[in-house]
Amino acid sequence: MKVLLAGDQHGSLQDTTMVLEYAVTLGAELVIVLGDFGFVWDPSSTYDFDHLTRELKERGLKLWWLDGNHENFDHLRAAYGIDVDKTFATLNTIPMSETISYLPRGHTFVLDQMTFMAFGGAVSVDKQWRIEGESWWPQELITDEQVDAVPELPVDVLLSHDIHTLSPILHGELMKLDWKLDALSNHNRHQVDRVVAKVTPKAIFHGHYHKRYADKIDGIRVYGLNCGAR
Repeated sequence: MKVLLAGDQHGSLQDTTMVLEYAVTLGAELVIVLGDFGFVWDPSSTYDFDHLTRELKERGLKLWWLDGNHENFDHLRAAYGIDVDKTFATLNTIPMSETISYLPRGHTFVLDQMTFMAFGGAVSVDKQWRIEGESWWPQELITDEQVDAVPELPVDVLLSHDIHTLSPILHGELMKLDWKLDALSNHNRHQVDRVVAKVTPKAIFHGHYHKRYADKIDGIRVYGLNCGAR
């Protein structure tokens, strides 16, 4: 099965439709969004989510996604039963429509004889411009309980929103902005590092930093993805 990995979509129909078109040109059957999916944001409207469901169906595609920090976690729980403080223990993919499914933190799956683990979560460093419970939610953080539930079994690929440690490439970019270098962001990266130590992936693909790059850290191939259709 051909799979296209995509970075943060932030609920943009325009960008995500471009990603779907690219997936079709590649002959992909599945698109996996690595956090900040953002299509379940406004409790008063499902227009964008329903439209995306149809766009996927028309192209013969499925979409899976793991959570980032910019998700409406309260609405996800109320509308779809996605509670990141509980669903991580079930480790089952959660269908949301006929073409869209959520990947819980710690969910493991196999594609073409390769084992993958999905693990979302990150820190919103722009909280001072947001409102808790309206535009940011504390469930974004990776908890000790979620990490402790991860079995010590190797996987081939870890799909995450955050990364376990900053590569020199990424660190240099963040230093220019003084962005995501705060103590809470460092702690969340440490949580991802604990996951990495348990599952020892050969490769990691992540979003969150809106920076496309490739590097090798402690023998692990690491790939950061840009946002939208970039």
